[in-house]
Amino acid sequence: TAITKSEHEALVEEFSAKIEDTKAVISEKQQSISDTAESVQDADKAFAHVDDIRKKAKADFQQEQQDYVDSISALNQAIDILGDFYRAKKEGAFVQDEQVVVPDGADRADVPQMQTLSGGYQKKGGARVVEVLKTTRIDFNGGLKHLQLQEEQEVKDYEATKDAYQKARGDLVEAGNRLNAE
Repeated sequence: TAITKSEHEALVEEFSAKIEDTKAVISEKQQSISDTAESVQDADKAFAHVDDIRKKAKADFQQEQQDYVDSISALNQAIDILGDFYRAKKEGAFVQDEQVVVPDGADRADVPQMQTLSGGYQKKGGARVVEVLKTTRIDFNGGLKHLQLQEEQEVKDYEATKDAYQKARGDLVEAGNRLNAE
């Protein structure tokens, strides 16, 4: 009986040690599960922040693109209007040959000429104004193209970040499931 009792006490000690080891492993696994769940939440928050930044960047891009398109359209209209005006002026359609006499009015010769409106455009011709507008339109077209290329790169970067997030999140979820199963 004493031998059996001592064998059973040895088994109790052995199983008690195994139980303590198993409790320690369970505690470690529970901590790992908690850490993994926290990592998933952190990854979700980080990606939500990236997603918000992308949405704002897209809205900014759309607004800036619309501004470029509107500006280019306005420049095209200005070029057309000024081109028609200067062609018509060249043909003499808008030239006033005689000054209308206004009683008690000042003589045009006494009026000082405005430097910005009278000198430069008449000397250089209206074609210079149209050329400046065309150059500006080319600059705006270049800016629009650069903006679109930048947006394409940002979309590619976002998609790469999204793919990396989804893979990392999937790995974390899988690790959490494995820990739960263990």
